[in-house]
Amino acid sequence: MVRSHAVLRCAIFATAALILLGGCTPEKARALRIAATQFDIEAQAAIKLVTEMPLKEIEEPALKETQAAERFVANMMARRAAPDQNAIDRAVRGGAPQLSPAALKSVSDLRDDLITPYATFASIFERLEAGSYLAANAVRDARDPGRKLTAQLVVLAKQIEQHPPTLVARRNQFYADVMNLTDPATRPSGMSDEQRRSRLRDLYVERNRIATEEQELKTAIIKQCLKAATLGRQIDGMMAQYDQISLDDLNGIIAASLRAAGSITGKNYAEAQDDVDRFFNGIRADPVWSSVVSQALQSVNKNLPRNHAASGS
Repeated sequence: MVRSHAVLRCAIFATAALILLGGCTPEKARALRIAATQFDIEAQAAIKLVTEMPLKEIEEPALKETQAAERFVANMMARRAAPDQNAIDRAVRGGAPQLSPAALKSVSDLRDDLITPYATFASIFERLEAGSYLAANAVRDARDPGRKLTAQLVVLAKQIEQHPPTLVARRNQFYADVMNLTDPATRPSGMSDEQRRSRLRDLYVERNRIATEEQELKTAIIKQCLKAATLGRQIDGMMAQYDQISLDDLNGIIAASLRAAGSITGKNYAEAQDDVDRFFNGIRADPVWSSVVSQALQSVNKNLPRNHAASGS
C-alpha cells in the first residue's frame, strides 16, 4: 500500500513536471533565440546611427586635394616652432569636428540609456541555450528590458521624424560662400560676373545635395529604428505565448516577423513615417506599454543633444 502511494506520488510529480516543461523545449528556446539575435543586430545598428547623428551634423564639407594641401601649408607656415609628428598628422587630417562637452555628455547618456536594456536583454537570452525550464524563466525576465528598448527605438524614430537632423557645418559653409560672392566687400577681386554666376549655380546644386543627404540620413535612422522596434514588439508577443504555442507555430511567427521587419528596408520615407506614427500611437495607448513609452520619452527629451527633443505629440 505504501509502495502504491509512493508510485502514485511519483506519477503525479512526473505529470506536473511534464506540464511545466512541455512548452519549453530546447528547440523552441533556440528558435526564439534566433529572433532575439536578429533583434540584437537591428537594435545595435539603430543605436549606432542615432548616436553618430550629432557628429554628422557638424561634419565639415570634404575638401578637394588642392584645398587640403593649401590648408596644410597655411598651418605649417603659421607655426613658430617645429611641430612634432602628432601635430603634423593633425595638420594633414585637418581639424576634426568636436562636440561641445554638454553635447558629448548627452550622447554618452543617450547611448547608456539604449545600451543598458539592450545588454540586459542580450545577456538574458544567453540562458536560452539551457532550454527546458530555464528557458521559461529567461523568457519571462527578458520581456521588461525588451519592451524598454523597443519603446526607446520607436520614440527615437518619432523624434527624428519631428526634429530631423541638420548638416549644420555644411549649411553654414554654403551660406558663407553665397554671402562672400554677393557682398561687394568680400567679393573676390578679378572674378567676372560670369564666373560668379557659374559659382553660384554650383552652390545652388550643393544646397540641394545637402538637403538630399539630410533627408537620406533622417530616413535611414527612422527606418532602422522602426525595423528594430517592429522586431522587438513581435518578439514580445512571442514571449507572451511561449509556453502555449508549438515549435511549428513559433517558427512560423518568427519567419513572418523577420519578413515584416525586412520589408521596412524597401519602404519610402512617407510609408515609414506612417508606420512610425501607427506604432507609436498604438503602444502609447496600450496599458501594457504606456509606462515604458513615458519613460522612453523622458529619456530621449533629456539626453538627445542639440535641439532634438521628442514632444510625444
